[in-house]
Amino acid sequence: MPAPLSSRGWVFAMLLSLAGVAHAGEPPLHERIDALIDAAAVGPIAPSCSDADFIRRVYLDLAGCIPTIAETRAFLADPATDKRAKLIDRLLASPQYARHLSITWDVMLIERRTDKNSNARDWEQYLRQSFAANKPLDQLCRELLTADGSDEALRPAARFFLNRECEPNLVTRDVGRMMFGMDFQCAQCHDHPIVDDYFQADYYGLFAFVMRSSVFADAAKKVTLVAEKADGEASFKSVFTGNAADKVVPKLPKGATLVGEPTFAKGKEYEVAPAKGVRGIPKFSRRSQLGGMLAESREFRRNMANRLWAQMFGRGLVHPVDFHYLANPPSHPELLTLLADELATSKFDARAMLRELALTRAYQRTCDAPNPADLNLPPAAELIAKLEARRSELTALGDAQRAAYDRAKNDRKSLLEQFDKQKGELAKLETAAKTANDAVAKIETEKKSADEALAKKQEQATLVSNAAVRTSVPVKKFPDDKVVAEAFAKLDGRAKALAAEVEAETKKVADLAAKLKTAAEVAQVAQQALAQAQAAAPQDKLVAAEKAVLDAEDLLADARYAMAALDAQIVTAQAIGEWQAKKDDPALAEPAYQTLIDRWTVAGQIGRLRPLTSEQFAFSLMQASGILAGQAATFRAAAEKSWPATLKDVPEAGKPAALADYVEQKVYEAVRGSIASFVSLYGTLPGADFQATVNQALFFENGSVVYGWVSPAAGTLTERLGKLEDHAAIADEMYLAVLTRQPTADEKESVATFLKDRTDRPAAVAEMIWALASSNEFRFNH
Repeated sequence: MPAPLSSRGWVFAMLLSLAGVAHAGEPPLHERIDALIDAAAVGPIAPSCSDADFIRRVYLDLAGCIPTIAETRAFLADPATDKRAKLIDRLLASPQYARHLSITWDVMLIERRTDKNSNARDWEQYLRQSFAANKPLDQLCRELLTADGSDEALRPAARFFLNRECEPNLVTRDVGRMMFGMDFQCAQCHDHPIVDDYFQADYYGLFAFVMRSSVFADAAKKVTLVAEKADGEASFKSVFTGNAADKVVPKLPKGATLVGEPTFAKGKEYEVAPAKGVRGIPKFSRRSQLGGMLAESREFRRNMANRLWAQMFGRGLVHPVDFHYLANPPSHPELLTLLADELATSKFDARAMLRELALTRAYQRTCDAPNPADLNLPPAAELIAKLEARRSELTALGDAQRAAYDRAKNDRKSLLEQFDKQKGELAKLETAAKTANDAVAKIETEKKSADEALAKKQEQATLVSNAAVRTSVPVKKFPDDKVVAEAFAKLDGRAKALAAEVEAETKKVADLAAKLKTAAEVAQVAQQALAQAQAAAPQDKLVAAEKAVLDAEDLLADARYAMAALDAQIVTAQAIGEWQAKKDDPALAEPAYQTLIDRWTVAGQIGRLRPLTSEQFAFSLMQASGILAGQAATFRAAAEKSWPATLKDVPEAGKPAALADYVEQKVYEAVRGSIASFVSLYGTLPGADFQATVNQALFFENGSVVYGWVSPAAGTLTERLGKLEDHAAIADEMYLAVLTRQPTADEKESVATFLKDRTDRPAAVAEMIWALASSNEFRFNH
């Protein structure tokens, strides 16, 4: 008998059922993804893209560059039915994947800021090694939030804080955006004016984790580190309403509160006390706690899943990716929940998630919209009626989750009221216990001093008494010796006096021992009373109650998102109706149909056309022109002739992979200057709309960088094609190299016509390569 579903599992099963997806067994993740997208589709679903489009697309998304001619030819000629899956696996295991992911995450995390307080090269290498080793995403993000630079292995990770100069407001905003998918910037001075569920308390709950951090310049080691204080509290007051809070407890966005923060006696807060030139290290780090709480955050899991989806599809299920909130629902709510849960189950395995996304039919759909003449859609009214039939079920689900949420909040409120009543008594007991413990400590100090005085006095008395005994011998033998007699009398008198003092000190020690025993008994009673009161206090119950509220809030949000998805489907059905009403009038039908195409694309029913990033653009141009292949051949030949030190100790079985990794890194170092030129002109942040500029056009048309790549230099595509006589062969090679596809008959004809009367064959070939590289087909990922 299967185990009962959790409350979240029940809601998810309900949503699947409402979507018409059977819940039977656990098929592969990519099949479950497709089932959810197909079930939510309103209108046609585009067929799979061609092999040529697929190889180009998956290379760009997983390796950051178009494939070589040889790779394209081999893939297109391969008759195997599983060749796409094999290609995905090969790319995910390649050094190009690690390099591409490191660039992608560098842009996401640093956002093309200038380098500050850290070494950009070390940072890039840290990211590359992290993705090459498939470091879990929660571990990677935890390192970014907790690294202070003192550990040399993790020093590059401190760049996340150091590049922002540890400015707490900037760090708060970026941690909220990048780790949790929420941009709280406008909630710093008041509740967010546009987003109803972004509150000032959310901002300062996160701010409280990072506000104690600062930049520390270690002059001795000549490095910049992250320092952290042991004290400092966050407080806020709304500039609009006057609502305020002091000593804000650190809290994850829409998540758990930090509990159990210890208190230390004054002067005991640090492992290393701060001083001039000395970086203080607190015994308790709020920043470290933030890193440790990441994996348990639902919002963190959803944000990471959404960003991986955006990497592969060009748009997040939540868009923009840093604006997760109720009024901006995911396009497929149940899908985002599935991806977030699967990511956590896989221990935040980015490679495994990207593999499943690439295997989906949704990822492999063509970007070509269906021909409206080929569509045979049912009347919009029929579609709307079918969708509206689900509304009552979703309404009931939402009402049930609202009731559960209200109950959880009321339970937590009752516990808080109970806790507030006990606070006064606890405070008294804490004071009594502290007073009793202080009394014990004071008496212990007095007794220690008395013990030391008694021991000293006993030693003195013993020595004097022994001296008196020894002096009594000559007194008896020489009774007439007055000097000796006087010495004896003095020693004997002093010995008797010291004996009396020892007796007094002994009594004092005994009295203090008795007082200490009594004080210890009082302290024990006070401590027991405090412990009993603390045990009776609902602290653990409060933690459980908070979790219950968060879980209920999540389920309520899921229900709301499901209703929003239904509304979006109905809007699509209404758009179908508008198009159906106008399709006989081309002037009206065209914009109405474009609206449908846009909605179908967002819904994953049609592939998304997206511009290449500046790095993808630069790498792909160098790949097409033969620059990368030439560089790789040079470095590989040199390495095979004389193995670099980094490869000498690699086991024989691992040398091919190590050599490929070495060559990839050397090629990247050789071309990074050219890439920087593209970034300076084409560089935008992920998700930004593409709009060509005059400077970009002039750079591409007249720039020496691009001109050098397409010129007929040794080893370039231009030089190779310039030697060919057959116009069809030139067209074939050129289109495969630049556009990753075979040319059409018309394109072959155009190439032949262009070359027919040209005597400067290399220059003519260079012009054609430049024309293809400057085309929209090359500039976009399709």
